[in-house]
Formats: sequence, structure tokens, C-alpha cells
Amino acid sequence: MKLEESQVFVNDCFNGEPASCSFACPFGVDIRSFMERVRRGQWIPAYKMFRNSVVFPVIVSRLCPQPCRKNCQRASIGDEPLAVRDLELACTRYARNRNPENFVIPPKSQSVAVIGAGPAGLSLALNLAHKKVQVRVFEKGPGWGGALRGHPDFKLFDEDIALQFSAAGAEFQFNREIASLKELEGFDAIYIATGKDGNKFGLTVNDPELMTTASPGVFMGGALCGLPLMESIAQGLRLSLIMEFYFQTGKA
Repeated sequence: MKLEESQVFVNDCFNGEPASCSFACPFGVDIRSFMERVRRGQWIPAYKMFRNSVVFPVIVSRLCPQPCRKNCQRASIGDEPLAVRDLELACTRYARNRNPENFVIPPKSQSVAVIGAGPAGLSLALNLAHKKVQVRVFEKGPGWGGALRGHPDFKLFDEDIALQFSAAGAEFQFNREIASLKELEGFDAIYIATGKDGNKFGLTVNDPELMTTASPGVFMGGALCGLPLMESIAQGLRLSLIMEFYFQTGKA
């Protein structure tokens, strides 16, 4: 999509009604505010807003199945739903400065072990690392990405992941398979995100909303629990908040 086409596209949005598209989005993106920035040609603010909502903007803008289209107000009047993903793609292309912000926050004492460097594990790791929680990611394979590593666009995804982690202090240990959770004693919390058919270490999820297990401080989610890609990434965002509450109260 060309620059001029993107701005015309946004002008077609059906204004004045509740943004039902945002409710359908796994990330809860404020689509109307995002589109308003695009309409004004404010590509950097639009990109930052999008990135802060979806964690990995290049990955999401290319792979999201667009549930927002099914809830677009224009569809209710017989018009073509807006293809928001096209605007997201344009945003990742036209924003001149895509460097992530490095927030000045005192380092926290809590430490988290993430088992699996797929989309779910990466999402949690990035969000906690931005909040200066000590994060260590263990991945049995040679690099991050999980199921995305076999995608034709993985080079772009790899660059996106590297860019987002460039301002975060997470530590990665590749080619490091965890055989038992006893190897992770000393961490304040553990997130098991080993992917579809991965190792659950004999645990199950007690509460799907909180991602808790019977073992205190051990959480589980992502494709390991049957979630699609977008929901797995969004779950990492939510779990970062749940873990912060857990650190403060001892309860999830």
C-alpha cells in the first residue's frame, strides 16, 4: 500500500460508533486512535502505539488473521470492512525511527526463568525485561522464534525480535534443554512455554486466565496450551502483569 493510499483508507473509517474492532483484537489495540495517527501521517507515533500494544509489530502486521474485520462497523452497513493489517504494514514501513525506548527504571530483584524462546516466551521475557525484572530464557534449539523459524518471512521476524530486545536486558541460553524444574531452583517465577506438544513437566494449568499451575510460581501458556499465535503473544503481555502482582502479594 502506498503512502497516499494509506491515508485515504483511514478516512473511510465509520466514525462515531463504539470501536467494536478493538474488542475483537487479542491485544486490545485502540484501532481508532491508531488510525487517526495514520490519517495525520504521524507514522512514528502510530508505530510506537502499535508496537507497545502488540510487542512484535512486524510479526503481528504480517500474520494477524484480522479478527477486527469481522467486527468492523462498516460491515454493518454493507460496506467492505477496513483491512487494518494493511495500515499496520504501512506503519512498519514508513515510520523512520523504529528503535525501542529504553526506560530508566531501577532494576528489580525478582528473577524469572522462561522455558522456550517461541512467541509466547519471548513476549513475556520482553515485557518483564523492559520493567527491569531479571529474565533468563532457556531454549533447547539454536535460536529464538519457535514455530516461526520455519516461516518464509523468518528473516524479517528475526530482525524484529532482535530490534525489540535491543533495549531490554534479557539473557538467552540457546541449545540448553531443561529436563527438570529442579534445575531452575532460585528463580522467583517460571514460565513454561515450550510450544505445541512441548514438555509440561508433569503439570497442568489450573486457571487458564491466570496461567497458574499446582506448583506455586510456575506458570504455563502459549501454544503448549493450545493457543494460536496472536493469542500466545498477547498472553505474554497479560502474564507480565500477573507476575508483577504475584511478586508483590505471593498470589496470582
